[in-house]
Amino acid sequence: MANVHSILSLTLDHGSWEPMKFCPREEITSRRLHEVAQYLESKRGSDGMIRREDIDPIIEIPRNASILMLVEETNDRRKRMRLVGSKVAEILGGDFTGKWIADLSAKHGPDWPATGIDRVFSTAEMLFGRAPLPWDSRPHIRVEWLGLRFARSSTMTRAEDANELAIFAFDQLTLEERRI
Repeated sequence: MANVHSILSLTLDHGSWEPMKFCPREEITSRRLHEVAQYLESKRGSDGMIRREDIDPIIEIPRNASILMLVEETNDRRKRMRLVGSKVAEILGGDFTGKWIADLSAKHGPDWPATGIDRVFSTAEMLFGRAPLPWDSRPHIRVEWLGLRFARSSTMTRAEDANELAIFAFDQLTLEERRI
């Protein structure tokens, strides 16, 4: 089986690109991602987990709402974007709310989003990373991101509430910050 770095390495007509990288929080340069991380940390319960009913980032951190994305994992482990902020939509080249990650990966090329998202759903830790997004022949965009899986809801009222949910935040790097 190929390792994650070989799966995520990509070579395009435009040249070679480094793979998506997970990195420690200290290496993230985006002030907005640090603000989102602090907000999420402040919501951790006594068990160290964050439940989706304990947060309301649209109201509590409205300045950063545009960089947020919610992804759900269904019982069959498929992942769908439930909410895509306007800045994330701009970075990704469209509002993919309601779209399946696997469908987007197949259409747009590199499957790093699926791999990174899978890893977030496999841990209770907040993960950070950097990645190129060379989709749809757009100029190469590089982003920093964070991802965190929520604890299951303690007050499930709908069948879809039984699905796992994770929050992601993406911020585009400026030319000076592109250090992948």
